[in-house]
Amino acid sequence: MKRTGTFLFTDDPTDGFKSRQIYRFTRVLFGVNSSPFMLAATIKHHLRKYQGIYPETSEFLNNCIYVDDIIGGHQNTEDAYRTSTESMHIFREAGTTLHKWQTNSEELQKLWVKEDMVSRDSSQVIVPSGLPFKAIGRIFDPVGFLGPFVLRVKLLMQEIWKLSLYWDDDLPECLSLAWNRWCNEVPGLARLSYRIIKALNLNLVCRFWTDWQITLFWIKGTANKFKPFIKNRIEEIVQLTSPEDWYFCPGKSNTSDLASRGASVFELRDNPVWFQGPEWLKLTSEYWPMQNNAILEGLDGKELEYRKTVSDVIQFGCTVNSEKLVLENYSSLRRLCRVAAWIKRFISRKGNCRIMYSDNAKTFKKSNRELEQISRILLHDNFHDFICNQKITWKFIVERGAWWGGFYERMVKSVKECLRKILGRALLPFEELSTVLTEVETVLNSRPLTYVYNNLREPWIITCASEKDFLDDDALHVLSTVTSVNKEFISRQLATVTKLPLPQNYSAELRSFALTLNFYSPRAYEYVLSTFGLALPHHKTLSRWYQHIDAAPGFTKEAIDALALKIRNSPNPLFFSLIMDEMSIRQQAEFDGKEVHGLINLGFDETDDDSLPLAKEAFVLLLVCINSHWKLPIGYFLSNGLSSTQKQTLIKHCLSLLHQNNVKVVSLTFDGLSNNFSMAKQLGCNFDDVNSLKTCFPHPSDSNQEIAVFPDPPHMLKLVRNTFGEKRCLFSSEIIDWKYVEALHKLQESECVHLGNKLRGGHIKFSKQKMKVKLAAQLFSSSVADAIDYCHNKLKLQDFIGSEATVEFLRLINTLFDVLNSRSIRQHGYKKAVSKQNADLYLQFMHKAKAYILSLKESRGGLPILESRRKTDFLGFLICIKSFEAIVARMISSERPDLIYFPLCKVSQDHVELLFSAVRFHGGSNDNPTARQFRSAYRKLLVNAEIKCTASGNCIPLTDVKILTVSSSVSSKTVINVTTQCTSMVEHESSVDEQPTEMALPCVF
Repeated sequence: MKRTGTFLFTDDPTDGFKSRQIYRFTRVLFGVNSSPFMLAATIKHHLRKYQGIYPETSEFLNNCIYVDDIIGGHQNTEDAYRTSTESMHIFREAGTTLHKWQTNSEELQKLWVKEDMVSRDSSQVIVPSGLPFKAIGRIFDPVGFLGPFVLRVKLLMQEIWKLSLYWDDDLPECLSLAWNRWCNEVPGLARLSYRIIKALNLNLVCRFWTDWQITLFWIKGTANKFKPFIKNRIEEIVQLTSPEDWYFCPGKSNTSDLASRGASVFELRDNPVWFQGPEWLKLTSEYWPMQNNAILEGLDGKELEYRKTVSDVIQFGCTVNSEKLVLENYSSLRRLCRVAAWIKRFISRKGNCRIMYSDNAKTFKKSNRELEQISRILLHDNFHDFICNQKITWKFIVERGAWWGGFYERMVKSVKECLRKILGRALLPFEELSTVLTEVETVLNSRPLTYVYNNLREPWIITCASEKDFLDDDALHVLSTVTSVNKEFISRQLATVTKLPLPQNYSAELRSFALTLNFYSPRAYEYVLSTFGLALPHHKTLSRWYQHIDAAPGFTKEAIDALALKIRNSPNPLFFSLIMDEMSIRQQAEFDGKEVHGLINLGFDETDDDSLPLAKEAFVLLLVCINSHWKLPIGYFLSNGLSSTQKQTLIKHCLSLLHQNNVKVVSLTFDGLSNNFSMAKQLGCNFDDVNSLKTCFPHPSDSNQEIAVFPDPPHMLKLVRNTFGEKRCLFSSEIIDWKYVEALHKLQESECVHLGNKLRGGHIKFSKQKMKVKLAAQLFSSSVADAIDYCHNKLKLQDFIGSEATVEFLRLINTLFDVLNSRSIRQHGYKKAVSKQNADLYLQFMHKAKAYILSLKESRGGLPILESRRKTDFLGFLICIKSFEAIVARMISSERPDLIYFPLCKVSQDHVELLFSAVRFHGGSNDNPTARQFRSAYRKLLVNAEIKCTASGNCIPLTDVKILTVSSSVSSKTVINVTTQCTSMVEHESSVDEQPTEMALPCVF
């Protein structure tokens, strides 16, 4: 600041720079950008000196000071008075004085007055004795309406004379108070007249005159555009009077000038303006004076419009020959003719109208009254005949019922949207805005009244179904790709009408369209089927087509074929995560006339041996595409509980089968069962030494490729919550105690206030809801950690002393789960998917989290948590961290990365959990299905979208990952239509009983 505040100065400018001197400011410059910062820095530096002397006052000033003002308060008068006196002392030591103290406490005000911190009465202003005499000379009341009010100030003048005061002498306190009271009542005169007229219900027409043109501009303008002083007064005037009732009066005709300037008796006697008013006031309004504008004098109407460069600040109207008045040339005039001009324009452009609708806004009501006044006052034959002959009726909607005008408010919304897109925040002149509005009017009035097809081959039945709200935008987009359907619809409808035999075969396009439509909306299919008769196949025909998809236990050949087709037609290499999980089924044998369902079936050797035991679970394998937006179940197996060796065999066989179809699997996900960890060890992993974990195993068909294993992060989070809640105490560098979570819940329930978190009783007593991932995620959240920290550091509550380690534990687990559950590259912080840009940041955190988990111990005995019996959850997180580091190094951080970003939610078991939820829902009672029900639901999920996920399930479909299209296993000629979400396969024509190739498009489960 010292270097930038220097300047050159010379005593003799003619001497050049010989006598120049360098000066430097020793005070802070006002207006320099750095001055506010220096002020704040100086104040904070000064306050730090008094932290030991006045700790509470220093903290109060540090939090409540804004620039050079202090705004704050206390609960009682004693604390407020102490803070004020100490603040005065602190700032007095800095060479500044605090003043302008204000308070809402009378007791504190008296204390301040006693200590001379404030004046005794800030309203007592010294008034010179000559001021009332000046006011008397300015009052204009020739009729005497204000006599009683003026009498009070005249009596005040008598009191001043009795005291023999001179002009500049100060008034005594008693007279000064009376004068101030009288002055405060002067603004009420305008309100008094307004209220008298309103109370007596007088139908008076009041006109107001001024000889100051700027005042007219203020009153007729927009108050918000002016400075606050003018704005406040204009708002008061507009509230009591109408701006249209204000007129211009030349100074020579202003009667009030005589009262304010004075005149002799002879001048007053011969002045008719004082007694009768100006001559033009007796005439009609068309002869009243207009504002003078010498520049515009002598111009005719067209030249005036052409050369009008002066804004409406001074041009409210002009004197022109009424016979030559053309409304089209004067669209900016502000009198009543403007309303008539716009109505005449509207009728000329759009034709005559009989009824005009509007709401109850003051503008419309006033316009209606003005139109009626025009028809009564103006005697022009053309205008009068027009109003009478056309019989125009103006109707208003119900008072305060804006929804009655919905039919025209929708059009107003369309106009506003167009204007917003065209203008933005621009302010246009009147003529430009009129042009833009005319263009918007043309666009809105040229809209088609019926649906317009972008493609003549687009089936019109899609439009019919969409108008009934049976189809969403995604369905409309996919269905519009199906062509050549209209021709067959018409031919089949004609055959129905003419009672000709219907064609026995459905074309490939119609089969594809029917199955796709039924997939996206069974309601839409029912509507089209009932509307267009036999144009679409019956539901029984669709069922026969579905039966050709083999959904027997084992690897689903149709699914793997569709997967291979998708990979071959993909422009970029695709990478997958293999997810495995088990679902309980009811142990029940069922016979459908062909085979027995419900027995153990691993899909290798099909057998009808009735001696096999009943299966109690279905082992499902599902693929999720990492760099695309779909997933696919590739097989399931019925078992009575698979061992680790059996699972290892199935996984190896699955990986080999996928490798033959060029499917690149990079990860394997499983839950926290012990035999799953044993299976991973048999595949080639090593979890014995936690300091040197091996979390990747070689691909059974390609030794150069490694597959990382991920214990499911949501399951690990639930297990960490269970361990923390049951052991109640853990130990890192300090005690991590469950009691702080319980104390927070107890505090929030007792106060009926929650500190920005969702902690409830279900989070504390979780024994009946151990499978709820949501409860565990809400417990290990930053909001719960912040609430505990707030209770400890801000509220200073005894129940939260020593909670620092618990807060750190909650925050670390929360961040770790955010990383392992990241879903999008558009998120922020650690919820953002890992990419090359943030890989280093994530790796640093993972290194910190790994060291923290390794340091955890049991509170009793000090046994490391990874050596205890409850090690599965923390070991699972360590394995996830190690696998994360391996995938980032191999696929993200390399010179030529395989993936732009990796959303780690793709390795979560949420996908297969949603599949299980959909299967249970298909059974009707949301319970474990039988083997036959599971097979039916599995087939449906491959070819239909009727199965929806329940909102109360364990997992929520946070990402719309679709299921890939699955086709039948018959040989066919396929044509691929690749989109981001679907694959369409078209087969040659077949009979009604034959199976179609395309069974459905992607669905969400």
